[in-house]
Amino acid sequence: MGSVKSDIVLSGSAGSSTLRHAVSLAAIWLAAVLIAGFFAKLVGDAALVNGSYVPMTNDSFYHARRVLDALGTRGFYQFDERLHAPAGAWIPWPWAYDYLLAKTAALVTWLKPGLSPLAVIFHVPYAWLLVNAALFLAAASALGLSVEMRLLAMVCFALSPFTQLLHVIGMIDHHYIEYTFVLLSTWLGLRWFAAPADWRWPAALGAALGLAPGFHTALFILQIPLLACVFVLWLRGETPPRKSLIAFTVALLTTMQIVLWPADTFRAGLFDFGLLSSFHLYVSVCTSICLWLMGWKPFSTKQLTLLGLVALALTAPIALQALRGVGFIAGRFSILPDIVEARSVFRQLTAPAGLLDTASYYSWFVLAAPLLAVFHGYKLFTKQAPERVFFSISAVFGIALLLSQFRFHYYGFFALTAAGLLVVDDARRRHAWHRGGVFVAVSLSILLAYQPALRHRLFQIYAPGADLDYAAAIPIYQELARLCETEHAIVLASSDDGNPILFHTECKVIANNFILSDADVQSLNRVDQLMKMSPEGIRKAAPEVRYLLVRAKDFGVEHDGQFGLVAESPMVQQIFLARQPPPGFTLITKINSGADEVRLYRIDAAALGTG
Repeated sequence: MGSVKSDIVLSGSAGSSTLRHAVSLAAIWLAAVLIAGFFAKLVGDAALVNGSYVPMTNDSFYHARRVLDALGTRGFYQFDERLHAPAGAWIPWPWAYDYLLAKTAALVTWLKPGLSPLAVIFHVPYAWLLVNAALFLAAASALGLSVEMRLLAMVCFALSPFTQLLHVIGMIDHHYIEYTFVLLSTWLGLRWFAAPADWRWPAALGAALGLAPGFHTALFILQIPLLACVFVLWLRGETPPRKSLIAFTVALLTTMQIVLWPADTFRAGLFDFGLLSSFHLYVSVCTSICLWLMGWKPFSTKQLTLLGLVALALTAPIALQALRGVGFIAGRFSILPDIVEARSVFRQLTAPAGLLDTASYYSWFVLAAPLLAVFHGYKLFTKQAPERVFFSISAVFGIALLLSQFRFHYYGFFALTAAGLLVVDDARRRHAWHRGGVFVAVSLSILLAYQPALRHRLFQIYAPGADLDYAAAIPIYQELARLCETEHAIVLASSDDGNPILFHTECKVIANNFILSDADVQSLNRVDQLMKMSPEGIRKAAPEVRYLLVRAKDFGVEHDGQFGLVAESPMVQQIFLARQPPPGFTLITKINSGADEVRLYRIDAAALGTG
């Protein structure tokens, strides 16, 4: 009887401990959400202009317009005739994200009539903070961090300007969803390799990776850490059980086909990594074949040779696509080198005031990122548990992407945060350091590391749409909306103005900020060529264009802090410096904004071909 009582007491004690642990984690999650939510809320005013909702950042304008059209008479579309005018173009963003946003807005506005659809979709990223915070904590827990290190990981999450900017009201660009899939694949991968024989985790991971390209085409690269991890384990004779590999591949291929079926680009037979297409199915098949080969027989020289030959044969059909993808990631594709969000951490650090500016985004921990990547690369050559192998590969992969481009920060932020905390946690356990002392020391380090963010970034006030150029041109967009209400004319404007024009008006544009396909590059080049011509040259080369929107800053250079127009430019001579508009051009309106000047002209169709 005493033994039974003892068992009951022990069982009750274990249950109470589990409950306290769960409550602690829930409290950590809630505190992180509240802190991050506070900072994200501070930027919310930039999404409202005179009571109207304004998308935050350039790509959000296009997402918002596509969602509004899906809710209106135009319906949901995957080919946009208003883009790359006059030909139209496939939209490089896949269907799932905007379609589900539209359905969410439709449901909420049906439940609450009179509510603006923009009000609904603008708050989705803010509400999604609950999901990403939970996944961040779940991944930290699956990694085996102690509770106090999980708390500090969530402090880093909450204090990060990236968390703030991804989840601010109106930031309906897809990056916060990409972040979700990065965190989800990390968590599920850690859970799978911690229990390799449990087929449910690989099935869930396969489903997540199959679903991911439906939200952004580049997310197929999340299959790389998984494939690399199984390869390393195979070399060590620790390949996951065959049933787990089968569960993963079946879930991956099944979900991928479900995601591809609604894609018009897939049904049209396209094969392009920049479009949701048969390319993504092919990559998933390649991943599945390689996993099947590693699960078929244990490692041997013969099997390694076979795997290498098969991998080489499978890579051949996508070699050109892969090279283009590498160029995109490296920031060498088209105009990417000139775009701020495509700059590497090295370029950010070497810019004027770059050290402090970079630290204000990433924290001072970014300086340790290369060392952490090298450390985890080294760890792959040591004996580790399978889940640690997966994390080391994910850390090297994620940190490499984080360092390569500003916009890829969400691929490596968890790795950067957790990798450093894991080193400290492992050292504390190994050397039996005082837990409280370590916690205090690391807490102070984090507060110091995030000082640039707290002082220069998290409380920053943003212009409407988080873009001063956009804010300055709002009256011109409104005028274009009136002019294009019935004629749906083509506007020649810089690619940066493309998405705001599409959002505010029924006009067509030659190019926007899409830089994923060859067609995008051709449209960007066409705009660049036309803007270098004289006004008369524009009329002859592009007789279909009816409006010209130009900014002085696009034809100027800055030297010693002074801005000056490039006098050799025909556009400068005949548009900005001439007293009268050139023949066939009628000035509709102009706006002076600081050193910039924005002008809108109508090109008279009757004057085409005349001198």
